[in-house]
Amino acid sequence: QRKEQSIDWDIRLLKRRQLVTERRLGDEIEYVFKHALVQETIYEDITKKTRRELHRQVGEAIETVFADSLQDFHGMLAYHFSRAEVPEKAEEYLFMAGDEAARSAASTEALHYFQEASRLYFAIHGEGGDITRKALLEKNIGLALLNKGNLIESIDHFNRALALLGEPVPTGPFAVGLGFARDLVVLLARLFLNRLSGTAGKNDTD
Repeated sequence: QRKEQSIDWDIRLLKRRQLVTERRLGDEIEYVFKHALVQETIYEDITKKTRRELHRQVGEAIETVFADSLQDFHGMLAYHFSRAEVPEKAEEYLFMAGDEAARSAASTEALHYFQEASRLYFAIHGEGGDITRKALLEKNIGLALLNKGNLIESIDHFNRALALLGEPVPTGPFAVGLGFARDLVVLLARLFLNRLSGTAGKNDTD
């Protein structure tokens, strides 16, 4: 209780000095810095070790307090656990945030989340990890690129997904030379969509 009183006093002091402002989100109250420069200055003044610990605590608090509505916080959780240098949790929430963005047809956001999730997953596991998870990440990146109209770039990711699954893919100048890029994307999607459907929630195994 004494700790909560101390926090309340600190917040009132920040509000009196007009450094933060109060904002209501439904039944919740959010405090935000009025100026980004102030936030950045204070943040940079905190030691890196302390910052990591604070981000971890914030992430875990969100998981506890909003356990019934975590889908609204996947992006925020990915941010905090990334800053906390907890890559396993950061990758998990990045993937879920990408999945949510893809369902909302927010292809640019989905691409960002899946690319970051892939980068972290490969950084954690290298040549190991769950092959299906890696293939699923490549597939989702490919689909996000496809939805943004980047057909040729999406093919590379579809190919990688199929290669990870041990599936043969059409290659060579013949396919491209005949201008079959769009048909090739459809073919690649058909080859592995059934293999990967329903695996988004699968737990990773080494």
